Amino acid sequence: MKLKKVPFITVLQNIYLTSSLFMVNDLLSYAAAGAYGFLLSLIPVVMLIITILIRFLHASPDMVIRFLQEYEAISGIPGIESIINSVPSNRTVGIFQAVIFISIFWMARRFFFSVMQGIRSVFDHNMKKYALKSNLFAIAGEVLLVLLIVIFILAMITANSVIDTAFIESLFPQRLYNDIRAMLSYFPLVIMVLFIYVTYRFAAGTKPPGKLCMLAAVICTAGFSVVQLLFRLFINMNTYNLIYGVLSNLIVILLEVYIFFILFLFFAQMIYVIQFFDSLLLTQLYLLPDRDDTNIGAFIKRSLFINPRKFSRAEPVSFKAGEKIYGENDESDDIYYILAGTIEMSSSNRLDYYNKGDFFGELAYILGIPRSETARAQSGVRLLKIKSSFFEEVRLQNPELNQRAVDAVSAYIRRLRSAK
Repeated sequence: MKLKKVPFITVLQNIYLTSSLFMVNDLLSYAAAGAYGFLLSLIPVVMLIITILIRFLHASPDMVIRFLQEYEAISGIPGIESIINSVPSNRTVGIFQAVIFISIFWMARRFFFSVMQGIRSVFDHNMKKYALKSNLFAIAGEVLLVLLIVIFILAMITANSVIDTAFIESLFPQRLYNDIRAMLSYFPLVIMVLFIYVTYRFAAGTKPPGKLCMLAAVICTAGFSVVQLLFRLFINMNTYNLIYGVLSNLIVILLEVYIFFILFLFFAQMIYVIQFFDSLLLTQLYLLPDRDDTNIGAFIKRSLFINPRKFSRAEPVSFKAGEKIYGENDESDDIYYILAGTIEMSSSNRLDYYNKGDFFGELAYILGIPRSETARAQSGVRLLKIKSSFFEEVRLQNPELNQRAVDAVSAYIRRLRSAK
């Protein structure tokens, strides 16, 4: 996908569509479910990491405590240190470890279910439906992803612990050593970008462009980093006592994770809007509020969409004053949107005029009949010519647009009956 310069009005239209669909799809609720599921999944994963540290890497308790102190998400769990101290006493894989693995699997399923529900809410109309076999592969992929997360966190803990030793520091020049530490500090952000990218690219089921997914993943991660920075600047947990400190940490962590999932689903919705922009734009144009609608929301919507600057699935055409666009009994079935000018629509017993922001020509296609009127440019006009196949595709996916088309057909039939 080659990124091109996008008109400013198109950017505003994308933001409007993304925001409105975000609310229509109730993505705030899905974000809350994802945040809650993530925090529930975190506890057994932390237990597994600590078990692996102690049992397989022979890590010292000091290293584990240091890890707890560094990561607020873990240090905020009440009673975590007493649980850790009880782990080394177990020499075999018993009930404790079995419960951890079962909990990881169960919580991971709940977490990924919440995430996928949000993604499905965004892409539901266009995503492919997967069979049972594909769902089984998805479950296996989720478990594998959890294990990879565990391995990654374990590797980061080990790398940070090793890099902080005096021996490693002595092996490198000070500047290079500082660069390595900086790389390790930013590496989790790289993993976050990759995770978001993979989710956008493959979980959507609509094959969105890879560059678009990567750009959204980078912006989402950057936005979350800014949110974390603001929290660190304005909220100081060190001023609270133990009980309030733990509760405050948990609240802040929950809020941060909630904001992350809001950003995550918002940019997923934006990917959908960009990928299916033409379909969404056609819907907005066909459902433009009437000119006499004085509601502020209707005024904003009409002002924002009445002059589309980007519509790749419509062909711009122009006609001079008096030029015929189509005639009565013609077999053409294209549909037109008026960008500028006035159209005169005449038949044997009726004369109508259509202006900027109006559609015409769809009735013949919907009814499957030849043109019943002659469309002529009263003044110089600019139109968007839309293929009937594209209009039909959008009409079948959008009940509101379909209802508006049905209402137009009903009004047309009533006019015919009243003329007899």
